[in-house]
Amino acid sequence: MAPQKLELPWTRRQLIVDLALSGLSQEKLGEKYGVTQSSISAFKDRHAHEIAAVLADKENEFAGIAIAEKAVRLSTYADILETALKPAPKTNGKGEIVYGEPDENGERKAIMEIDAGAALKALRNVAEELGHLPNRVTLGGEVGIKTEYTVNGVSPENLK
Repeated sequence: MAPQKLELPWTRRQLIVDLALSGLSQEKLGEKYGVTQSSISAFKDRHAHEIAAVLADKENEFAGIAIAEKAVRLSTYADILETALKPAPKTNGKGEIVYGEPDENGERKAIMEIDAGAALKALRNVAEELGHLPNRVTLGGEVGIKTEYTVNGVSPENLK
């Protein structure tokens, strides 16, 4: 396993937990992951913050995973919202900028647009995250829920 494979999500997380909690030496971890001790050492330096977070909160299976923290998620949504509301030149299917009609000077300016869909989705997700909106619930035949369907003009026996 090459050192860059230590950065694959499923490997990275497990190695972070191993470094924080296993008590194994870097040499033993290198053998376990098929890399050199120096690769483990470099990884440990790069991910010191996540390793410290796992060590500080051993009982939390999500410790050290930033996206599992509400404040990080809200901050990410704020960044997405800011980007979505920043006007950008509209482009066509070929990636070319779309220009509007000429003004009184005969000059054509690019049509500017925002990503309202992304902005609205970010706002809705923040509202849900903060409990201002109920979470969306999908019923899929859970235990104790009976769903009956009526199809007009069709006999249920003919559907079997």
